[in-house]
Amino acid sequence: NLRTGMTPDEARRQALLKLGGVEQTKENYRDRRGVPWIETLLQDIRFGARMLRKNPGFTAVAVLTLALGIGANTAIFSVVNKVLLQPLGFPRADRVVMLERSAPQGAFPQVSIPKFVFWREQTRAFQAVGAFNFGGPGVNLTGGEHPEEVTGIHASAGYFNVFEVPFVLGRAFNADEDHPDGPHVVVISSGLWRSRYGGDPEILGKTIAIGGEPYEVVGVVSPKFVPDPPVDVWIPLEADPNSTDQANYLFVAARLRDSVTLDQARAGMKLGAEQFRKKYPPWMFPGESATAEKIRKTTVAGVRPALLILLGAVGFVLLLACANMANLLLARATARKREIAVRSALGAGRGRVIRQLLTESLMLSMAGGTIGLVFGFLGIRLLLMLYPGGALPGNGYIPFIGEHGSAVSIDWRVLAFTVAVSILTAILFGSFPAITASRSDLNLALKESSGRWGTNFRQGKARSALVVSEMALAVILLASAALLIRTLEAMRAVDLGFDPHNIITMQMSLTGARFEKTAAVAETVRQAEQLVGAIPGVTATTLTRCVPVGRGPDLPFTIGGRPAADGGYNGDADWRFISPGFFSVFRIPLMRGRTFTDNDDSHSNLVAVINESMAKQFWPNGDAIGAQITIGHGLGPEFEESSREIVGIVSDVRDPSVDRDGIARPLMYVPVAQLTDGLTQLDNRLFSITWAVRTNVPPFSLSNEIQEKLRAASGGLPVMKILSMDEWVSGSTAWNAFNTVLFMAFGSIALFLAAIGIYGLMAYSVEQRRQEIGIRVALGAQARNIRNLVLQETAILTAVGLFLGVSAALAFTRLMVSLLYGVKPWDLLAFATVVVLLGSVALIAAWIPARRAVRVDSMVALRCE
Repeated sequence: NLRTGMTPDEARRQALLKLGGVEQTKENYRDRRGVPWIETLLQDIRFGARMLRKNPGFTAVAVLTLALGIGANTAIFSVVNKVLLQPLGFPRADRVVMLERSAPQGAFPQVSIPKFVFWREQTRAFQAVGAFNFGGPGVNLTGGEHPEEVTGIHASAGYFNVFEVPFVLGRAFNADEDHPDGPHVVVISSGLWRSRYGGDPEILGKTIAIGGEPYEVVGVVSPKFVPDPPVDVWIPLEADPNSTDQANYLFVAARLRDSVTLDQARAGMKLGAEQFRKKYPPWMFPGESATAEKIRKTTVAGVRPALLILLGAVGFVLLLACANMANLLLARATARKREIAVRSALGAGRGRVIRQLLTESLMLSMAGGTIGLVFGFLGIRLLLMLYPGGALPGNGYIPFIGEHGSAVSIDWRVLAFTVAVSILTAILFGSFPAITASRSDLNLALKESSGRWGTNFRQGKARSALVVSEMALAVILLASAALLIRTLEAMRAVDLGFDPHNIITMQMSLTGARFEKTAAVAETVRQAEQLVGAIPGVTATTLTRCVPVGRGPDLPFTIGGRPAADGGYNGDADWRFISPGFFSVFRIPLMRGRTFTDNDDSHSNLVAVINESMAKQFWPNGDAIGAQITIGHGLGPEFEESSREIVGIVSDVRDPSVDRDGIARPLMYVPVAQLTDGLTQLDNRLFSITWAVRTNVPPFSLSNEIQEKLRAASGGLPVMKILSMDEWVSGSTAWNAFNTVLFMAFGSIALFLAAIGIYGLMAYSVEQRRQEIGIRVALGAQARNIRNLVLQETAILTAVGLFLGVSAALAFTRLMVSLLYGVKPWDLLAFATVVVLLGSVALIAAWIPARRAVRVDSMVALRCE
C-alpha cells in the first residue's frame, strides 16, 4: 500500500476497513498506563460480540455444542449435589454418626438390641444415642371410616435428641414411655396431622387407633425435620435392656459431644466392642468389632460409586465438547490469521491478542452455559421421569432425593457449578487456539492473499490430536454403554426359576395384639385362602415373608450330627416363612421329597424345605432329605425352637439384582404355622407380609374382589402396594435399565460430537488443500485416488483414536464392576461392537468431504491465488 502512494495513516485506515470497520486505533490496542482495564475489557466484549454476530453459523454450532456438554453435567451434578453436598434435614448434621458393626469384610450398619443397649451406656463420647428401624412395616391407622396404612418406625427416646427434632406441638416420648410394657404413645408428622386430622390444635392427648389399639398423641413433628425415607408415625421402640435377641435389624445413631472428634469416637467404639466381647463372648463373631461413621457416608455408601461414575461419564461428554470447540476455534483462528497479523502489525501485543480471543471464548462458553442450564433443567425432569426408585419394589434407592426424585432441583450450588464449568470450559477449549493464533508469522500472513490461507504444520497436528482425543473419549462412553446393555440383556435372560405371569401381590402389615400369636396368623391365612380361593379365576393363594425376587433376612443354622464350625454354626442361608400354597402360586418345581401341606402346623413335627443350592453346598455327597437342621439357635428367645426335618428340595429361584455372580444363595423355607410366637411377634413388628394370588384371567381384573376378601380375613386391615409379579421382576432390573439409558444418552452425544469432529476436520482439510487436489487432478489422479486420500487420513486418525480409547476404556470400565452382571469389564463383543460402530461413523462422516474433494475443478483450483 505504501508503494501505491498511500500515507501510513491512510494505509492503517485501509487495513482497518479490511478488518470489518473496527473503530480502534493503534493506541487502543496498547494497554497504556492510565487506561482503565475495564475499558479494554468492554472493548474486547463489544468487538467479540460483533465478530460472533458476523458468523451466526459458527456461533450457533459452538453454543449448542457447549450447551449439550454443560447441560448434561448440570443435570447429573444436581443429583450429586442433593445426595452428597446439600445439608441434611436436621441441625448440625456433621456431628451425627452411625454406630456400626465392623469386620474385615467391611462395616454393617444393622445391629442387635443388646449391642444398642450396651453402646447407649457409653455416653462419654456421645451426647445422645438413639435406635430406629427404617424399612419396617406400615402402620395401620384403623380408626375412622377409611383404614389407612402410613409409614411408621419404632424409635428409642434418644432418637429425637440425636437428630434435635423440632416440634410444632407437644414433645417426644420419654425414657419411661420407651420402656417395655410402657404406655401406648405416638408422635406424628405435621403432614399426617394436617392431612388426616385437619391440623387439629387439640390433637395432643387424644388417642388414635393403630392396628386396632389406642395410642395417645404426645407430639407433632415440625416440617423442618426431614427424615429420609419420610416418616408419618414414630412409636416407642421399647427395647428390653435385658434382651438376648441377637438379630441385627436396628440402626443406631449418635450425636458426638462438642469436644469429641470422629477418631476419638471410633477408638471408644473399638474399646467398647472388646468390653462387649468379654461380657458376652458368644454374641460376637470372630474378627467383629464396632466403629462410628458420619451419617451421610453410611447412608450414601451404596450409591456413591454409581453417582461418581455417572459424574465422570458426563465429564467425558464435556471434554468432548471442549475438544470440538478447540477444533472449531483453531479453524476460525486460521481464517482470521490475516486479521490477527494486521492487529499485531498495528501494535497489539501477543497478550492482548490472546486476551481478545479468550474473551470471545468466554462469551461463547457463558452463552452455552446459559442454554446448558435450561438443558440441565430439562435433563433433571427427564431423570425424574426415568428414576425407578420408589416406583417399583426391589429397586435401588438414592437417599435424600425424595419419592420419584422430587427433591432434586437447581439451587445456588448448581448455579455456581454451571458458572464454574462454563469458565473452566472456556479456558480449556480457548487457550490453545488463542496461543496458537497469536504465534502467526506477520510477514507471511500479510503477504498471503485474502482468497486463500494456508495452515501450518503445528495447527494441522493440533487439530488431528483433538479429533483423536474425541474418538478416544467416545470409545470410553460407548464401551460403558455397551457393557451396561449387555448387563441388562444378561439379567433379563436369567432363568428366574419360577413363573411370574398372572400373579398379583398385595402387602399388608399384621400389626396389633391380634397377630402376636402364630395361631392367629395361621387362622388368618386359612380364612384368606378359602375366601380368595372361592373367587372365580383364582387358582392359588399364599402368604409369604417376601416374594422370590424380594430381599429377606438370612439366619445361621446347625446340621444335626455335624460339629459346628467357627461361630457355633454350620452355615448361613436366606430364610423365608410361607404358607403351603407358595410353590403352587409361583410354580417352583419340586426336585425331591415334598412341599408343605395344611397339616404342617404347630401340632406336627417341625419341617423345612431347602433349595438346590443349599443341598449341593451342604450335602454335596449325600441326600439332604431327612436331615435335621436347627435355625437361629442362640440368636434370642424368639428363635429358640426344636430341630427341623428337611422334607423337600425345590428348584433355585434367582434375583439378578441380588445374585450378582449368577449363583443362587442357599435358601430355607419354613411353614408360617410353625413359627414361634416370639418370632411371629418380632417379624410382624419389623416387616410387612405379602399376599400372592395366581389367576387364570388378567390378575388386575380381580384386584377389588381380592382386596375385599383379604380385608375380611384380616379384620379390616388395609392392603398396600398392589403390583403384578411381572412388575416385581421388571423392578429387579429397573436400576440397571436406568443406568443403561443414561450411558446410552451420553454415548449418543459422544458419537454425535465425534462424527462432527471428524467431518469438520476433513471438510476443513479438503478446503485448505484445494490447490493441491487441483494439481493432483491436473497430473492425472483418478477420482478414487482423491477420495481414498481423504478416507485414508480419516482411517489413520480413527485407528489411533480407537486404540487409545480402547486402552483407556479398559481402565475405566474396571470401575464399573459393581454395575455389571454376567459380563466382564473387558467383554470382547462389547468392545468389538464399539470399534466397528465408531469406525463406521467416522468413515461416513468423512465421506461427504471426500466426495467434495473428488468434485474439485482443477482449473478453478489452480487459478486460486
